[in-house]
Amino acid sequence: MTSPRRILAQVRMALLLNHRGSIPLSPKSIFMSAGCFEKKANHKIRILSKENPENRILIANSGGIPQLIKLLSYLDSKIQDYTVTALLNLSIDEANKRLIAREGSIPGIVEILQHGTDEAGGNSAATLFSLSMLGKNKELVGVLNGIPPLVDVLQNGTVRGKKDAATALFNLSLNQANKSRAINSGLIPPLLHLLEHKNLGMTDEALSTLLLLASHPEGQNAMC
Repeated sequence: MTSPRRILAQVRMALLLNHRGSIPLSPKSIFMSAGCFEKKANHKIRILSKENPENRILIANSGGIPQLIKLLSYLDSKIQDYTVTALLNLSIDEANKRLIAREGSIPGIVEILQHGTDEAGGNSAATLFSLSMLGKNKELVGVLNGIPPLVDVLQNGTVRGKKDAATALFNLSLNQANKSRAINSGLIPPLLHLLEHKNLGMTDEALSTLLLLASHPEGQNAMC
């Protein structure tokens, strides 16, 4: 198996060539000349980051997280999916949660949540949930407008996407300021819908989040 260090070196080289102008800077040219390579390297990092805790630490210590975050803005849907999934796997490590957020990943993850494929969107919701396990990251996701697209996925996404969004929204609603953001983003009606449609299997998540929102004055008014 190719080592994480070798794969990261390959990714760094691709980005370095791009930075120096050896690869044309237009998105179309990048995908034609380097897209296949990036997909393979990114896919391998995703697999390695899933396999064991040591790989997650090694990838982070080797500078892999900033390199991955740069790939969030690629227009290629496969690269987006592999990248956000790799970040999700890496975020299992608590230190990586801090680093991923600190390196400015959240806007890119939110963008994929809004405009990516269903699979990438679901993984983006799961990544926001994982990052928001840390209190400071809860606030960051709220401030960086991560809540409205999660509400949209809860309303209109796939069943898997709805479940990922529901868990993320519950976790984010543990933050007092995020309760107001969630209420103003229209979270209460889709939660009530989930309570009415028990076949979706998200009654517990919906009820738990509603109880959190009911502790906020705006939530009490919205439920009257």
